[in-house]
Amino acid sequence: SLLEFALQARTHKQGNAMAESKTSVSGHAVVNKEEWLKARIELLEAEKEASRARAKLALRRQQLPWISVKKEYTFVGKDGEVPFSSLFDEGKEDLVIYHMMYGSDWEKACSLCSFGCDVFQGSYPHFYPRANFAVVSTAPYATLKKFAESKGWTFPIYSVGHTTFNQDAGVTFTPEQIAAKDCTYNYNRTFSYGSEAPGLTVYRKEGGDIYHTYGTFSAGLAEILEVPALLDLTPTGRAEGGDKRNMWWIKHKEGY
Repeated sequence: SLLEFALQARTHKQGNAMAESKTSVSGHAVVNKEEWLKARIELLEAEKEASRARAKLALRRQQLPWISVKKEYTFVGKDGEVPFSSLFDEGKEDLVIYHMMYGSDWEKACSLCSFGCDVFQGSYPHFYPRANFAVVSTAPYATLKKFAESKGWTFPIYSVGHTTFNQDAGVTFTPEQIAAKDCTYNYNRTFSYGSEAPGLTVYRKEGGDIYHTYGTFSAGLAEILEVPALLDLTPTGRAEGGDKRNMWWIKHKEGY
C-alpha cells in the first residue's frame, strides 16, 4: 500500500541518516572492525619502529662520555650536612637526581615538579634496588622536609641552597644572570622564567670518584613520567594547545 511504501521510505531514509552520522565522530572516522584492525596494524609497525629507535637512543645515552665532578659539594638532609659521595649507597654506583623548583622564599614547590615527584614516589620502591635516587632544591631542608611529609614522599630529599650545585647543573640562576639575560638552560637554550628551572641529572661513582654522565631538562622530563605517556594513548592526548606551555595543566595533587 501507499502507507507501507511511505513507512519503508522513511525507515530507509532514517537508516541512511544514522549511518551517515556515524561515519565521523569528533573528526574520527567510524569504521568496521576489519578496517580498524588494518589501521591499527599499520600503526603497530610504526610503534615497533619507534621502540627500536628508542632502544638505540638509550644505548647512545649510556655510551655518552663522562665529566669528572671536581667540586666537593655537600647536601643538607635528614642526617645534616653530608658529602656528595654519601648519596651513593654501598654496591650501587648510579645516582639520579631530580632538581625540584623550590626557591628559598617560596610558599611551596612548583606544581609540575611536585607532579614529577608524585610519579617518582610510585616508582621509587622498584627503582631503589638498582640505583640511587634523590631530590634536591635550594629551599632550606626544614622547609623541604615539611613539604615532602605533606606529600607522602619517602625518597631522600636534600637542600643545596648553600652550594653552587644547582647553578652548576644549569637549573638555578643568580640575579646577575637574570639581569644580563644569561641563563643558559637545556645546554643551548635561554631560560626566562625566573631563578629556578626543572631538571634531572645523572651521576656515576667509580673508584671513589664521581662523574656526571647525563642530564635532561624542559620537555625532555616528560619522557620519564607515566601520566603524559598514558594520556598520549587517548584520542584527546595531553590537550596542551601547542602554545609552548606544555604540562601547565598540572596542579598539586590536592588541587584537583
